[in-house]
Amino acid sequence: DPEAALAVGLTRAELLMTAEQWEAALATILPLRREAPQNTHVMRLLQRCQIEAGHGASVLDWLPEARKLSDLPADEFEAFEREAWVARLGDAAHSTPGQTPAAALDALWAQVPRTLRAHPDLLGAYAERLDDVGSGVEAEKLLRRALGKRWAGPLVGAYARLGSVDAQQRFMQAQRWTKKHGDDADLQGALAHLAAKAGEGEAARQHYEQALLLREDRALRLEYAQFLHGLGDAEAAAEMFMRALSLRVDAWAEDAVGEGRDAEGNAADEAPSARVDAHR
Repeated sequence: DPEAALAVGLTRAELLMTAEQWEAALATILPLRREAPQNTHVMRLLQRCQIEAGHGASVLDWLPEARKLSDLPADEFEAFEREAWVARLGDAAHSTPGQTPAAALDALWAQVPRTLRAHPDLLGAYAERLDDVGSGVEAEKLLRRALGKRWAGPLVGAYARLGSVDAQQRFMQAQRWTKKHGDDADLQGALAHLAAKAGEGEAARQHYEQALLLREDRALRLEYAQFLHGLGDAEAAAEMFMRALSLRVDAWAEDAVGEGRDAEGNAADEAPSARVDAHR
């Protein structure tokens, strides 16, 4: 029974994804994709697995065909394409023979659809790759100009992560942004990161605390834990790490419920057939 086989395959893939076994989940989903190319649920799982397994650029290989076959909403297709290009930009440092990394990045950026280039996710990723290939000053100017036109979290985060531009200089610039965006969690997190890099320990601690008051963020808690450990405050670091871990467990539970299972990972009785029937 093809429908039963699809339901079993979907359930197995989702269990593997919940356990973050991305390569195994991907190996399970790829045959399902061949058997059910129009199934939107299979498509969503495939996209997520390819992104998480580090093969996000592969989404670009099947997206044009999927756009023709599937009734997936246009905004979801755009999100798939955007994430795939972000992943592809991440591979840009591997230049082809006879090409410098900077030239390879320029050539790749020219391939990105114009409708996507201004999106904060893409622009931020491009700026970080510029920094990687030795064009950090250009990247800093690009992000500063972009943030002057449109305030966006991904751009703020990218600005904080520019490793080749002086951290103290960026910290001072980020402080100037607090006049308009002082209650922005992304900016407070960026300030914390930059203060830590610049050796401003007390300022970093204050900005970490403020950022986490404004918005819970597991990755930022982990960064804060590492910062505290570096200061020699092992007790506070351990507490921060445990709080970050508890957020991860909560996220696992939410994912399990969202994929049609209870928090213990048991498949809901009607979920597989519902997923198969709803996306024929």
